[in-house]
Order: sequence, then C-alpha cells, then structure tokens
Amino acid sequence: MIDTGLVKTKYCRPGVGHHLIQRKQILDQLSEACHYKLTLVTAPAGYGKSTAVLSWVNHITLPAAWFSIDEGDNDPVRFWRYLVAAMNHVFRNEHVDFIDLPINSETVDSGILAGLLIDKLYGVPADALIVLDDFHLIHDPEVRKSFTYFLNNMPSNFSVVLISRKELVSDFENFYIKNQVLVINHQNLSFSPDEINRFFILKGYHLSADELSWIEMKTEGWAAGLVVASLAVDKGRSLFHPDTNLPVLNHHIERFLKDQIFQKWPDEVRLFLSQTSILDRFSAPLCQAVTGLPDCRGILKRLLDYNNFIIPLEQDKVWFRYHHLFADFLRERLAEQDPSGGQLLFRKAGQWYQDNDYAQEAMDAYLKGGAYQKALDLFWIIYYPMLKIGEHTLLLKWMNQIPQACHQDDVVFCVAHAWLSAMDNQMEEAGIWANQSIVTYTKIESGLTDISVKNYMQALTCLAQADLAIRNLDAGRAAKWYATACGLQLKTCIMVGDLNLNQPSMLKTFYGYYGRLNKIDETYTAVCGALNRVVGDSAAYLIIMQIETQYERNQLDACYETLVKGFENIIKLGTPGSVVPAFIILAKIKRAAGNMTGAFTAIEEGRKRLNNGSKAHWSYLFDLFVASLYLGMNDVPEAEKWMDLGRVSVFDELSHTREYEHIIFSRYLIQANRTADAILLLNRLNTYARQENRLASQIEISCLLALAYDRNGDAAHALETLDQALSLGAEDGYARAYIDEAEPMRQLLKQYLKRKNPSKSCNMNNYAASLLSSFKDPEKPSVEPTAVNDAETLTRMEKRVLQLLLTNRSNAEIASEFGISIRTVKYHNSNIFSKMGVKNRMEALLKARKSGLLS
Repeated sequence: MIDTGLVKTKYCRPGVGHHLIQRKQILDQLSEACHYKLTLVTAPAGYGKSTAVLSWVNHITLPAAWFSIDEGDNDPVRFWRYLVAAMNHVFRNEHVDFIDLPINSETVDSGILAGLLIDKLYGVPADALIVLDDFHLIHDPEVRKSFTYFLNNMPSNFSVVLISRKELVSDFENFYIKNQVLVINHQNLSFSPDEINRFFILKGYHLSADELSWIEMKTEGWAAGLVVASLAVDKGRSLFHPDTNLPVLNHHIERFLKDQIFQKWPDEVRLFLSQTSILDRFSAPLCQAVTGLPDCRGILKRLLDYNNFIIPLEQDKVWFRYHHLFADFLRERLAEQDPSGGQLLFRKAGQWYQDNDYAQEAMDAYLKGGAYQKALDLFWIIYYPMLKIGEHTLLLKWMNQIPQACHQDDVVFCVAHAWLSAMDNQMEEAGIWANQSIVTYTKIESGLTDISVKNYMQALTCLAQADLAIRNLDAGRAAKWYATACGLQLKTCIMVGDLNLNQPSMLKTFYGYYGRLNKIDETYTAVCGALNRVVGDSAAYLIIMQIETQYERNQLDACYETLVKGFENIIKLGTPGSVVPAFIILAKIKRAAGNMTGAFTAIEEGRKRLNNGSKAHWSYLFDLFVASLYLGMNDVPEAEKWMDLGRVSVFDELSHTREYEHIIFSRYLIQANRTADAILLLNRLNTYARQENRLASQIEISCLLALAYDRNGDAAHALETLDQALSLGAEDGYARAYIDEAEPMRQLLKQYLKRKNPSKSCNMNNYAASLLSSFKDPEKPSVEPTAVNDAETLTRMEKRVLQLLLTNRSNAEIASEFGISIRTVKYHNSNIFSKMGVKNRMEALLKARKSGLLS
C-alpha cells in the first residue's frame, strides 16, 4: 500500500489551535495563489507561515494536499513516497488513485515517476493545491531537481505552495522570469495594528491604544512575539508595569521562555516538556512511554489550552508537535541537563514505535539512542519489505550507522551491504563489502556446526561475488561463483529481490550484461537449471534471459519451446520485471511468425497479470510496445494513441530508465517523417548508450539511426552507421535486431553488400549476407488470424501437442505425456487454434486433415 512505513500526520493537513483569528489581509493575498503555478511563503521562524497558509486552505473550498517535511526527507525515494501519499490522500477518486506508481531511485532520477504522477493528476478535474511545509529543510540536489521537473510540467489546474524559512529565489528563477510565482514574505505576514488588537481580545486582553502601539513597536507584528507578549502579563495588569519584561524586539526570547514560561509550570510538566522535546511529533501514549508520567493526555490538554507553542497535527488532535522556537529551546535545555543527548529517552521511544508498527521511526530512535543491537534486529525484520518499495538509500544509511562491533561476524550484513551499495551505484564500496563477506565467512566457518547454516552463508558470499563480477562484465568469474553456489545443498532458497526494476527486457539489465549474449551463455548456461535451488522463483529471470538470447539469434523454435517450458516459473514469480519482458518476447515471437493478432493478444494477457505495485510504469511499457507494433505496420495514427507524446521530447535529459521510451519515440519520428529530429535524438541516445557500455541498446539505436539517415537521403551516413551496427552485433550473433526492422533494413543491407569496401573483412560481409538471407519476402502485416496452410507454421512442440489433441487425448493426458502443466497445454491449444483459424478440436481436426497435417 502507498502508506507502508509512512507517518500519516506528515501527509495530512494539520489541525489548528482554537486561538486563531481570521486575518483578511493575508487571506486576500494568499487567494491570489490560485492564479500562479508557484507561491513562496518565506519568513524566519515564528512569523506564522504555516498557520496563515493553513487558515487560508481551511477557508477555501479547493482540495489541498499537505506534506509536512522534516530533515529525514532529504532522500528522493522517501520524499516522493510522502508527496505521492499526500496527493493520494486528497485527490484520489473513483477514476484516479496513486497506488500503482513506481517509486524508486531510478524512476525518480529519470523523471519517469514525475511523468506518471503528472498523468495521474490530469484525472483530477478541478483546481487543486499542493502545499509543502518547511521546504527549506530540503537540501538534497536530486530531490530539488526532480521536484522542479514536476513543477515545470504539472497540469495547469494545480498550484503549489512552498513554506520556507529561507528565500528560494535562486531555486525557481525560471518561474520568476515567466511571472508564474507569487511571493509572500515576513512583511506580508506581520500582524497589522487591528490584527494585534483582535489577537489580544481573543486572548482575553483589552489593551489601550498606547499599549497596542508599544506592542507593535516591540514585536514588529511578529506572531511569536505576540504570543510571548500575551504570556508576559496577567489579565488586568498594564504592559507598562515595572515587572513586565518583553525582550522580543530582536527576537531574543530564549530567556523569556525559560523565566516566564517554562519555570511557571509545575515540576511534572517541566519534566514532560524536557523529555518529550526529543520527539518531532508525539501523542499521549508515546509521551507516556518516554516520560513514564501517568497523565500525559491531561498535560497535553493543559498545554494546548494555555498557549500556542504546541500545535495539533490533524483535526482529531491526537498527534502534536512543538512550535519550532519552543522545541529548539527545550532541546537545548535537555542537552545541558543530559550530556548523553537523551539516549535513554530515544530507546524508550524506539520501543514504543516498534510495538506500534512505526518501524522506520523505531529504527531512527534506536540509532539515536545507541540501541544498536535492537536496531539491527529490527533492520532484518523490515529489510525485504523496504527493499521491495525501493528504499535502498535509507537502508544503506541505517547500516552505515551501526557500529562494526555489532556485525563483525555477520555474513548476511556484509552481503546486504554489498548489494545495497551496488544498487546505490557505489561500486567500490560494494566490492569492499563483498570481499568482507568472504573474510567474515572464513572467520566463522569452523564454528558453524549446522551444515545447512554453513552452506547458506557460503552461498550468500558466492552470490555477492557473482553479482560483483557481472557488474564488472567478468563472465568467467561470475560463472565460477554461481557454480560453487549451485554445488551447495540448501534447505532455504536465498531471497535476492527483484532483478529488474524498470526495463522491458532482461538483456537491458546488468544481469543480462547489457546485451552481451556470449557472456550470458558463459555465465548462466551451465547453471541455469540448478540456480532455482539457490535463488528459488527468481531463477525465472534467467529463463527470460535465455529466451531473449535465443530470439536475438533468430532461434525462434528454440526460444518458443524455452518459453513454454519456463512459462509456469515466470507466472509463479509474478513480478512486473519478469512478466513484462516475458510477454513482450512472446509478442515478438508471434510477430516474427506473422501472427500480429497473437502479438497484440500477448501484450493484453501480460497486462492482466500486472499487480498494483508499479503498474502504471509497466503498463506504459506495454503501451510503448503496442505503439511499436503499429509503427512496424506503418500505422502512425494508431501508434500515437498508445504514446504519451506530451511527456517526451528530443531534448529530454537521457537515462537508461527512459531509454526504451525514447527509442520508441525515435521510431515514431522516423515514421512521421521528422527524420532530422529522429537523427538528433538517436545520436544523443547512441552516445549515452556507448558511455554506459550497453551493447544491446547500441545495436538497436545504431540500426534505427542507419534507417533514419537512409530515409533522409543520406546514403553515406546510413551505410557507415549500418557498418557500425553490424560490427557491434557480429561477435554475439545478433540477428533479430536487424531482421525486425523489416523491409527498410533489408534494402539497406542490399546496398551495404553492393558497396565495394576492401577495408572490410569477408566475415562482416558474410554476416550481412546471412542476415539478408534470413528476411522473409515482404508482405503486409495483418491483424487477422492467420490460418495454417502447411506444417511449417506450427512450432515443433505445437505439432506434437496437435497430434495428441487429434487422437482425443485430454489436456491432463497431454500434460502428463510432456511433463508440463495443464495451463501450459491450454496455452499451446490457444496458439494452435489461433494459427489454424479454428475455435475447437473438431474444427482443428477437419482443418488438419484438409491441410495434410495428419499425413
């Protein structure tokens, strides 16, 4: 769910105190925010920024998502999880929800998340607001970059309000240039004389004109100063009384808070205030767990009734926080009294958080309290759930805070640290921890008496080393480590998580060596069948890589049979990262056989198997592939229906996560006769893929670039680029990357072979000639079912299944005969009937006899 591990009060609109006056002047100014894309409410602490905006939001009828930021939100994944949760909390309707957005570091960095989120927001019909409180706490450049991209592209019916202690002019200069920003500063927020008077009347004070003038001079309309002034006197006593002390002109109120506020409370309340100051937000039960005081609910009510230094965080007034100025004062006081920094208090808080399922808050509290063993125990409880939602950076941050003494003999810790470091692209760190896992295992090996535990630990170190070797493109080393792991007897499979977070093809991932087919063979061929005993269902990813490799080498029958045998494993794994590549490769196989209806059907069947998690992103990849099918049929208008042309541009920032989208867009540009744009984008993509050392991408992009040059009438560049594409694909035996480009590529290959170039080896010409011979005669693609006219149309497995079908064998009997599942038999039946253009066995029997398939 979208709120997994999230604190609800951070993405819900806060409550308001009962001593709140309506300030018409500031409400009128804020009402202009609806006419601007961005509103900046900036002023130092204590000016009532949040209160003013909250009062305005409560005053109007527009839906408003509210995100209260804290220092921990300086992580792109965490920031966007909260912001999306805030939007889902307010903008969700019967047509739109936000639970299927893929929130991980790659989708955030690439802009995919922002793009998908923007698409969702177009389903919110009315004007709406998004408010981010304490935006000054965000200093992470990736967070600011992704948020700025979102601001620039969000729907026009949305307005964003940022509340900050610091000026934000430099961050949003382009909004100033376009006159799209409204600025409200401390001068606008300062209380007017009339508002000061009404504020004191609400507090029970009726001041004279001289007293009001004196208050205005002393406070300069500063909201926090007014609160202090209201607490500085008793009812009926003049502000000019000799004992009245109001040192607020320069906002130096620490001494006043101590002498006039803190010291006036009884010992029990002072203890409560000091000890709960460690909490960013608190409730009565949490306060009781931290302080041990019995009537925390009563104390909170007294504090809330007495002044405005305690702020409710929702309408129900269950969770609260202290005003920032008061919180700073309390924490400084606690630090003076407790040199340990309140570690015991943090430990108590951590235990309460854990007992009440606030796992992330518990981790932070345990670490601040020095309860490292408790933190480590909790870490392993939440490790996989957090890994699944993409919180790699936060997990790594926690691991780095746990002292070595707590994990010096922990192989699992070393391996997890290596994997997380690699995911965070800290390859040097990943290597250190992978090697440390071996050192640690060697150290504890002799003490492991349980052989199953021993084998499990050793297998972990092997997988960590194999993972590192693959990232370094060292296939031989990876194969050795995999072989060692497969030779161990394991009672429990190792959970390795999703091996594909964003790509439509396993060949495009680092586990697929970015398309180096020979390295895939060298690494996985010998162990593919045995790895399922080590990594369990995740071995399905390797089956997909094997299928894709066979397909690229034009071994269509072999890849189809591999798909059939492994289909149950893929469906059982069920992750989007396995489902999408599997059904796309199935669609490619059907397209290669001329069965376009089957190709479209495969994509729709795959779409049905997507779960809610990250569904929006993966479904869009399916949409892009459908668009590519129509582009291959020269049907540009139909392709446009499946593409979001508003979110993609020739000048987009490039990333491997959006590469597939940009490649399909390039295909569209070529078909739409925008070849100059296509050439520009493809050259950019080619440079980027070469820098990233991604072979499969380079081959596909180079092929498209050659076709774009050819369509543009630039034969020299077309042939030169094709030569580069052939040089890239020859060693690994690529075929379909060229063949799938159909007639334009066939004609270009003919030109290539006609060109006499002695500098090119015979091997390259032979390679081009072999590719040319693999092309079928051109025919118009059809989306109608293709009837079988001869035995060659069915694969070898389909023929064998058909023979048994026609002898009245049941599906169960056929499944038993071939050692496959009944579902797989039905899958074969569907393909056979589709290819033959029939609906059932009887029609298949008649058609088979007529066509000679039974002879």
